[in-house]
Parts: sequence; C-alpha cells; structure tokens
Amino acid sequence: MRKIVNGKLKDVISGILGRLQKQYNIEYPEGYENVLFDKYYGGTDEDGKDNVKINYLGPLMRLGKLRMEKFGENYKRAVSACKHGGKILDYGAGFGEFGVLLDKEGCLKKNVFMYDVDWECIDVGFDFLLGKMSKDDFIVCDPKEVSNDLRLVGKMDFVFSRSVLHSIYDSKQLREYLENSYDFLKDSGTFFGVTLAKHETQSSFNYSRNLLSDDELKDMLTRVGFRDIGIEFSSKIVHDTEDMIYPSFAFSARK
Repeated sequence: MRKIVNGKLKDVISGILGRLQKQYNIEYPEGYENVLFDKYYGGTDEDGKDNVKINYLGPLMRLGKLRMEKFGENYKRAVSACKHGGKILDYGAGFGEFGVLLDKEGCLKKNVFMYDVDWECIDVGFDFLLGKMSKDDFIVCDPKEVSNDLRLVGKMDFVFSRSVLHSIYDSKQLREYLENSYDFLKDSGTFFGVTLAKHETQSSFNYSRNLLSDDELKDMLTRVGFRDIGIEFSSKIVHDTEDMIYPSFAFSARK
C-alpha cells in the first residue's frame, strides 16, 4: 500500500490515462477511470491522503512521461537496429512502457524482449496501457533462470536498464544482473540505461536504496568486462509519492 502525497487518486488516474491516450492513442472504454479507481483505491487517511494498492506508485505516476532524449544516440541506434533485425532486451520491464514506445517507433515486436521477475508491475501495466501489450511480449521467471535463456544469451544488440540498479539491494545480485546484461549482448553490443545516483546532493535526502557513485558504477561495469563506459549526471527524478527529488545517472557501456 502506498500513499499519494499530492492530489487524490481519481485525479492521478485521470492524468495518467490522459497522457497515455495522447502518447499511444489508447482508446479507453467509458467509465474506465472509475474501474481503475475501484480496483486500486485503498482508503483515505485522516490527513486526507489517498492510499493506493500498488507497491510501485512512483513509477506508475510517471507513465506516459517516458522520454528517451537523455539516452541520445544509444536510443536512436537501438530503434534503428530493431527496425532492421537487431534485438533489444528491456531488462526489468516494470509496467512495459518501453516496449510500447518501441512499438510506436515502428520496431518489430519479434526483436523486442521484455523481462521481469514477476507479473506484479506488468499486470498493472496491462490495466493502464490497455490493449498495447500481451503476456506473450514478456519473459517472466526467476533471475537465475533467465541467465540461461537461449533466446537472450549472446543474441542482444542492446540491453536497456531503467531504474533497476538502485532497486537491487544485494551486491551479489547486482553483480549477477550486470553479468547477465553482459552475457546477453552480442560482441560490441551496448548496455545502457538510468539509475538513481549517489551524488554530492544526496545529503539533502534520506534514501535507503542501493545508490552508487559514478566511480562505483564504472568500477562494477569494468569488473564485469564492459568497455567504453560513459556515465553522465542526468536530470533529477521527482518522486510524487514521497515529495522528494533524487539525482540520477544515465550510463552506457559496450561488450
């Protein structure tokens, strides 16, 4: 259960659906906002703030705001490759919006792979990205199983990681995630994405996730075997659920 800091759940749902309708031409049935409200409303606290029956409310509130400009040439190259036989993996697909965006860009679905450890976020994505995804679009299994998936190992031209690294608390599991990313790529393939950052501005907030400095991230990528590593301090991410702002890194590396 999560709490909305600013606004009410009905307004939040209306805003999300409005963005997605505009961004992806989704046609929602009449009264659909009420359907989602009834499904996800978790009551209102004494302070007047709505509770929501979704664990990952922050990312949900950014649905429809996915902008790939911060990834520059890596994103453009990935889109071009996927239109001409190249393959990309969204490694930690969450609600699945990246795959929907690639579909809008004209990428072939057979060249886009989306993985997550369970269906929790994906099922919410089905509700909001109505009709834009199917279960066949996803690979869902234990992280150790996916490391041996013959559809992925050595087959990817690009591996994309959005807000995943800081969500892996265990250092061994984080290394395994980076090792899998490396193994999934073809030779000279590109690993790119964004993660919350340990930065000089960190003293302004208290955050319990696994934040890495740019040197720590570069060291981990180097130890796995990546080269041509680029890390850039990126625009700040606003977490509407916690009314706080966190710095992030956009990163890229080649196998």
